[in-house]
Amino acid sequence: MKKPDRRHLGWSLAGLLGTALVITAIVAAPIQSVQTEGSVIPTARVTEGDVPVVVYATGDLRPLQAQTLVAPSLGGPLQILHIAATGTPVKAGDVVVEFDRSEPVERLETAQSELAQAEQEIAKMRADAVVQRAQDDVTLLTARFDVRRGELDVQGALLKSAIEQQKLVLTLEEAKGRLVQLQDDLKSRAETDRASLAVLEEKRNKAKLQMDNAQRNIDNMKLRAPFAGLVAVKDNDMNNAAWAGAVVPEFRAGDTVNPGRQIAEASRASSSSPKSMNTIARTSAPVKRPM
Repeated sequence: MKKPDRRHLGWSLAGLLGTALVITAIVAAPIQSVQTEGSVIPTARVTEGDVPVVVYATGDLRPLQAQTLVAPSLGGPLQILHIAATGTPVKAGDVVVEFDRSEPVERLETAQSELAQAEQEIAKMRADAVVQRAQDDVTLLTARFDVRRGELDVQGALLKSAIEQQKLVLTLEEAKGRLVQLQDDLKSRAETDRASLAVLEEKRNKAKLQMDNAQRNIDNMKLRAPFAGLVAVKDNDMNNAAWAGAVVPEFRAGDTVNPGRQIAEASRASSSSPKSMNTIARTSAPVKRPM
């Protein structure tokens, strides 16, 4: 190689080395200034683990199983005598609400009196029918005997005069007529007795139906818990004016409610689900160490 070529190559290598030094100085200058101007930057070792995630939502806490207790339909307003307070724990069958029973109790007593009277009338009619039937049997037997005796008299009157025979024939015809009339009367009387007895039995059935209905209404005056749980009393907005910001009280003893009104709610205390209140859902998501 010639000397000019070697000299040219040396200058080229020197230029490249100088350029590299300049670039290195420019890049390193900001890093040194950050490290010198500020304090020591805190660092941490990255490890694999779970990052907790908190989600805020809107909902309310409602029971999964609940049953509304409704005032019985009796055709008129009802007065509350006793009601369990909100939050009261109850067992299945416990009385939650009790209404005034004076009206259905009065109806029950009236129906019981009418039922007893109807049964007495039925018993008397049946007893009278037995006595009357015995008397009718005797009367019917006598009438049949008169007919049979008249027939025998007519058969044995061959040796008697025509006038005597005619009298015996007339007597026989009268006996037969009385027998037929008596049989018709007995049949008509039996039909009348059956109709009268049916009327009394219908009266008894009606009184019994009213008594059962009154007893059922008395039983319905107590609203019982369908299962074990807690009681939540409804707001009584019937006799209170509702306006913005007004506090509506719950139903309490002494209040008057209309039939079919929702009074309280029984719910299971061990089962609930978020529906529409402020609630927080917490979970965690796995985080892996970057490769």
